[in-house]
Amino acid sequence: MLQQTLNQWMQTQRAPKRQKGPDDTMHQNASLLSLLESTLADCRARCDDDMEVAQAVQQALNGHQKQQQTFYPSSAPPKSSKADSAWWNQTGNYTEERKPWSYASNEWWWEEGEAEADVSAHQQWQNDYVYHRDWYQQTATQSKVYPSITELRISEWTMKPVLIHLQTLKQNLTTGDTIVGNIMHINTKAQLEELQSLIDAHALNGSMTLILTDEAKDTPGAYHTRVTAKKKNQVSRQLDVSLMDAITGSRGPWTLPPVEIIQTQVTAIKRVAVRLTAASHFRAYLHSSGYKDTPNSVLASVASLHPDIKVSQISGGKWWSETIQSKVFLNTVIQLPVATADQLVARSGEEGVFACKLGVQHNDQKIFWFPREGKESDEAYHRRLFTIAQSRKEGLKLRKGGSNDLGLFASPQDTAAFASNFSHWCATGFPHDWQQEEALANNGEMTSPCQGLQEHYAHKHALMMPQRESVVLALQHRT
Repeated sequence: MLQQTLNQWMQTQRAPKRQKGPDDTMHQNASLLSLLESTLADCRARCDDDMEVAQAVQQALNGHQKQQQTFYPSSAPPKSSKADSAWWNQTGNYTEERKPWSYASNEWWWEEGEAEADVSAHQQWQNDYVYHRDWYQQTATQSKVYPSITELRISEWTMKPVLIHLQTLKQNLTTGDTIVGNIMHINTKAQLEELQSLIDAHALNGSMTLILTDEAKDTPGAYHTRVTAKKKNQVSRQLDVSLMDAITGSRGPWTLPPVEIIQTQVTAIKRVAVRLTAASHFRAYLHSSGYKDTPNSVLASVASLHPDIKVSQISGGKWWSETIQSKVFLNTVIQLPVATADQLVARSGEEGVFACKLGVQHNDQKIFWFPREGKESDEAYHRRLFTIAQSRKEGLKLRKGGSNDLGLFASPQDTAAFASNFSHWCATGFPHDWQQEEALANNGEMTSPCQGLQEHYAHKHALMMPQRESVVLALQHRT
């Protein structure tokens, strides 16, 4: 009967709010043991039967449960929040929502009902920590994967290189197929050791060269050099590599020996800076709506117009974009031989790409900027001016700004029309207290701008003022 009472009490007993530390647990166990001993001693003194003993023990246990106080450590951290649960779901592999828990020193607690959980929150945290620790250690110990070489430039080698990869060699040895290749790319020391083991195990012979890169490049006894190669998913470029014979005494393809060049015997080619400008409003009609120029599209236009000019000559410059009055200009500056620069400038403006040599002065030539005819569109204006330019065997000139932005060197016919376009003069150097009457006064020393001043050059005229020093006026024509 007593055993049944104890079992019934254990089943109805709830877990405390927080589990106590080791010292407090020992104290409570001793208190419960003393309570039971005193209760049983009283029953013995009263000569109670089994039923009365069971009832007395049950009353003692119930009284002990009411008097029990829950231990809360003074440094207990706050309960978990929604942010903690979100962090738990992000960092761990558990779909179960994170339960409130804390771990400080040797103290921990759990809420009601959590004592029966299969895996406590603290155990989940430990499992998650161990998982990530093992994952990072495994990732750190794994060998880094390097891209393999897929192409080599034949002209740099003593014989045509035929690439064969280590995996292909292993497959051929397994199937018994013929091994085709005379050069192999090795990028790790593990691959090099594996290849040497295969050569020794199968007693391989023949000529094969190893290209060592990345981790295997500093292998002792290797020959350091540079080769042009293309790696997987990369462009062709110069690589610092090391070469080594796969089998000692059997050399395969090797790089050609360096050639010494005497700089004084090389004829220097005179070059000039050329600015290429792609005007969006003169190229829009050549493409579909919404088209946007890029450096590659501009170079493609130049290459199609000048097949004899290599793309490598016109590429490599720095590009920049300008937006002026809602017009976009894509620019670059490149260094070209004089003959190539003249060829580009002669056809400047074709397909909306303009070429101009920098640093070349044209003091003896003026540029006539052709006006548009009424509401002439950009396409019609560009086509008309380019036709005139081709008839004069001259390239179009471009200025960034204004509606009349295309021009040519002024011809005698253009000069007359050019001179008639001057509309006003600009004078500087007036005394501070002068106004319009003094500036336009006809006192025999100065004439009005409309009375015979030359309109094709800047004119300086001295005007004598009473009781003042001479005043020099700089008169310049403006269009």
